Amino acid sequence: MNLCLLADVKTLLDIADTSQDAKLALLGRRVSGQIRQELNYNPVWTSYVGERHAVNNRQLLQLGAQPIQSISSITIDGIAIPDFEPVGADPDNDAAGLVYRGVGWCGNWYTRGLENDPVAGFHSILVSYVGGWHLPGDPDYEEDDPGSLPDSLAQAAIQATCEAFNILESGGVGMQDHNEGKVKDTFRADAGLSQTVLDMLSPFKRTAVA
Repeated sequence: MNLCLLADVKTLLDIADTSQDAKLALLGRRVSGQIRQELNYNPVWTSYVGERHAVNNRQLLQLGAQPIQSISSITIDGIAIPDFEPVGADPDNDAAGLVYRGVGWCGNWYTRGLENDPVAGFHSILVSYVGGWHLPGDPDYEEDDPGSLPDSLAQAAIQATCEAFNILESGGVGMQDHNEGKVKDTFRADAGLSQTVLDMLSPFKRTAVA
C-alpha cells in the first residue's frame, strides 16, 4: 500500500492527464517498500494478534510495529498481565512502540551453564494490539490526527516517488559519478532513497532499546 496519494505526486510533477498513472503507482509501491525498510517497522494501521516476544527482565517491551494505537491484551505464559502502562500515558513510548511495566517483563528462563538464556523464553509474551497509522486515502484518515500518517512521512513518500520518476524519465537510475571536466555522468544499476528523503525519515526511524 502506498504511503502517499497519486494525485499529490502528479501535482508536484505537473502531470494533468492519466498517461503516467500506472508508472507512478508502481514507483509509489516501490518507494513505500523502501521507506518501510528504512523505518524498520510497518507504519500501516494493522491489528496484531498474539505477537510473540521474549522475556527480557527490563521495564520496556518493544513491539514489532509503531506507533501503538491500542493494546487489547498481554499474556506471559498464558497468564493475563494487567499492570502495564496503558496507551496514552506516555506518548513518547507509544510513538516508539514501547510498553512500560514497572515490575519488568519477566518470565521463565532456561539456564545454560552459569547464565540465563533469553532466547528460550521467546514465546512467553503474547501481545494483541493495533499499531501504525491510517494512510492518505483510507476512509479513517484525518489530517493531523494521531491515528493518521504524519504529513512529513507522506511528504517523504511524495518526494521519493517524484525523484524516482524523474530519474527514470532521464534515462538513468541514480547518479553514481559526475565529472565536470569531461561532462560525463555515470548512473548506478539501482537507486535507493536520496539523502533528502532519508533526512525526512530520520525522526521516525526505529531505535533499539538499550
